[in-house]
Amino acid sequence: MTISEQIFKQLIIMLVIAVLGFIFAKLTKTGDKEEKFLTKVLLLFINPCLTMISFNVKFEKEMFFGLLLSLALSFFIIFLFTVLAKILFPKNKINFDLERLSTVFTNCGFVGIPLIKAVFGTGGVFYLMGFIAAFNVMLWTYGIIIIGGKIDIKKVLLNTNVLAVIVGLIVFCLPVKIPEIIANPVSMVGNCNTAVSMILLGIFFAHEFSGVREKLVGILWTCFVRLVICSVIALAVCFGVIYCLSQINGINMELVKMICTIVLIASMCPAAVSVSSFACLFDKDIMFGNLVVCFTHVLCVLSIPGFMMVFEFLLKC
Repeated sequence: MTISEQIFKQLIIMLVIAVLGFIFAKLTKTGDKEEKFLTKVLLLFINPCLTMISFNVKFEKEMFFGLLLSLALSFFIIFLFTVLAKILFPKNKINFDLERLSTVFTNCGFVGIPLIKAVFGTGGVFYLMGFIAAFNVMLWTYGIIIIGGKIDIKKVLLNTNVLAVIVGLIVFCLPVKIPEIIANPVSMVGNCNTAVSMILLGIFFAHEFSGVREKLVGILWTCFVRLVICSVIALAVCFGVIYCLSQINGINMELVKMICTIVLIASMCPAAVSVSSFACLFDKDIMFGNLVVCFTHVLCVLSIPGFMMVFEFLLKC
């Protein structure tokens, strides 16, 4: 089974869970209170557990090099997304801030982690941490600037997901690993990521949306930028890195291809849930943010496997 087929299969599974979450939310009339609680559990508890346990492996220089490559490549791609967002969404546009956030930041945690885990296993999630670290640093700096707030360095450094990466790196570098009596329950919590994140997406869809027609063009254009234009840019960069490094002797190209594939998948994920969260926190157009998040999550079922097919074809040439 090709990577694109594995991703498509996993996305369908995740979409089914989201549909069940939607039905549950409608039947139980789940409100904002439950949604915010579930978001906190997922973001501040489940995701950090999965992140931390991903580093509970034996230290190897090659793995450390791979993590650094993932981090550098992720920062570069996110930087390109910020340039694209500034060009396509000028400040005189309505909701330009939410459109820029949707372009730059992907749901690399809630969606990226289960996709990478399905294709590459826990080892793949380890290298995804480079993208997640870059995501969090940029979100709490550039993201805050765009949305109109002030940068809080403490929030960057004390973000639970960033802390999980830091603690995980320490564990990775130490000769002694987390004992099973602690590692097993942490791993069990982390494994809830896929189900809980998709249930939360179903709850997002259960919201009552009104006045959508007036904003539909802007929403669809933002979705196209996030899922298509950004994917083309990320694909070109990742393929370029593979081609350039293949000209250098002594480099493990299988590892390079794996890391580039992981960063590419993370770069092609739908708009981050943070778009909705920031819209609520900073009194922006919450409906616009929610719809972009919801639409990109549905449409990525076709976009991510489609671009992965192109990427796999290019690698074979």
